[in-house]
Amino acid sequence: MLRSIAVVAAVLVVASPVTPARSAVDDIVIEGTGAAHGMGLAMDGVLGQAKAGWTHPRILDLFYPDTVRGTHAGTVRVGLARSPDTGAPASAPARLAFELPSGGRVTGAGVDLDVDAGRRIVVAYADGRYTVETGGGVRTAQDGGIIPLPSETPAPSATPVSTPAPDDPDTPVHRHEDPTGAGPVTIVPAGDLALTLVEATGRRYRGTMVVRWSGHSQALWAVNHVDLETYVQGIAEEKGQGWPHEGLKVLAVAARSLAASTMTWRTNRHPDHNDICATEMCQVYLGYDGEEPAMIEATRATRGEIRTYGGRAILAMYHGNGGGQTDTYRLIYGNGTSDPYPYLRSVRYPHANPRPWTFTFSSDELTSRLREHGHDVTGPVAAIEVLERGDSPRVRRLRVRAADGEAEMSGLAFQSALDLPSAWFDAGIDDVPDSDPPPVVPNAGLAIAAGSRPPAAPASGTPAPLRTTAFATLLAAVSLVAVRRFA
Repeated sequence: MLRSIAVVAAVLVVASPVTPARSAVDDIVIEGTGAAHGMGLAMDGVLGQAKAGWTHPRILDLFYPDTVRGTHAGTVRVGLARSPDTGAPASAPARLAFELPSGGRVTGAGVDLDVDAGRRIVVAYADGRYTVETGGGVRTAQDGGIIPLPSETPAPSATPVSTPAPDDPDTPVHRHEDPTGAGPVTIVPAGDLALTLVEATGRRYRGTMVVRWSGHSQALWAVNHVDLETYVQGIAEEKGQGWPHEGLKVLAVAARSLAASTMTWRTNRHPDHNDICATEMCQVYLGYDGEEPAMIEATRATRGEIRTYGGRAILAMYHGNGGGQTDTYRLIYGNGTSDPYPYLRSVRYPHANPRPWTFTFSSDELTSRLREHGHDVTGPVAAIEVLERGDSPRVRRLRVRAADGEAEMSGLAFQSALDLPSAWFDAGIDDVPDSDPPPVVPNAGLAIAAGSRPPAAPASGTPAPLRTTAFATLLAAVSLVAVRRFA
């Protein structure tokens, strides 16, 4: 018999002290709605509202209440890749490879080289020295000598790094210098498109590529210095066929606002000489290879436009599917009292495309996953109790009771441990008792008070597939929640 958390909680209170022991727990069923973090702008709502004729300012007003229109321009520094990658051995060499399809120039750190079209470039760093390979040998940046080429070059991948809440708005940014004093290596592409291919990502990018050692992360970074408008054109989130122009304009403003906030707030990415990452841990940026005509048009139509609160660019969180209602940052990611982002609060929105989902776990699998994430529970699961929800039905805190121990945790921690799409969920236990116990009829009033199954989300007349989730975790709190199911 499948029992919701509400029923389990009620039975625990009113059942007789003597109950038949379980011989086995077959399944724990988790049912939920939506995808990703549920903060800020929900892309299923953007699509629905845009198809219903809403303008992009009206949609932005709904999802980012009390924010106003502002403008921003400049160069954003996008951290594309690092070497060695976080998963590489500590002894792995620090090397990054590039290609200039139309040629260009490599300068800095004692190097000044013209590079032919299609020539591979390898920048390495060791013992306070940069070296630059352009074919046939390696020019040592500090002394101009030639040294033998290594036989292999690793290809590191982009590494997500979280960003804390903003601190003093007057703190200067872009102030972290190269600790070696040697300065970075800068790759400047030539040609009409002026592109640089980064081997670690397999993609091409406009702008310049700055390759620089970071003493902060002990890694060599490839950072794309690119104009903010060009950056927004390369954002690879919800777009493509079926997306109205006003919906893409909403995405352009949100993406630009998010980038502007990282450019103007001091974050823990700045010691690594960049403002924002290029993965779903921030917002997905594919550079030139991610540009699409419809998004370019939306970017140009909103040129420079951002959303601000208190005169500052907002942390414009957005996600794939909110299930019909977003949640409040201070309740889900914060401490429940201080409110660093008052515009990130729960909003019920029409024209939603709810994404109901169901996952089934064995009792052993569930407790094993929880133990892997530091929660001390073993044995058959007796109950999963929701202790607190946010302003939406997303779980803020819950308790798992098992045969050996119990653990309280945040809904985000539970979501992360089980790799659930979102924290909007309920659960039930399908058990096989030794014998059928007498029926227990909980007090009706108690059952209602304990009820915690999420209410149905608003119906949608415009279902549409969602491809990715933006800005899953640009926050320190999200470093605890490595959510991988985004859509």
